[in-house]
Amino acid sequence: MGSAPRPNLVHNGDVLEFALATDNVAAMAFDRFIDLAFDPADPLFAPVVYYVPGNHDHHLWEVARERQLQLRAIRADRRRAG
Repeated sequence: MGSAPRPNLVHNGDVLEFALATDNVAAMAFDRFIDLAFDPADPLFAPVVYYVPGNHDHHLWEVARERQLQLRAIRADRRRAG
């Protein structure tokens, strides 16, 4: 028999605690969590992660939104040029 499938991780917000830590400290803590939760040798969770942003995650989502808008602008410029 094979092993049981890993559960999906559902995170209900505030993955990065920007209110109580600097951006660098918050990112390092999250990076450590990812290392432990998704260890290639023995992951705790399936590779699918569902995430609902919390009120302390606004900075993260603003950065992601700005990057997405920049990528769309670059693609549009390339289509016009090409």
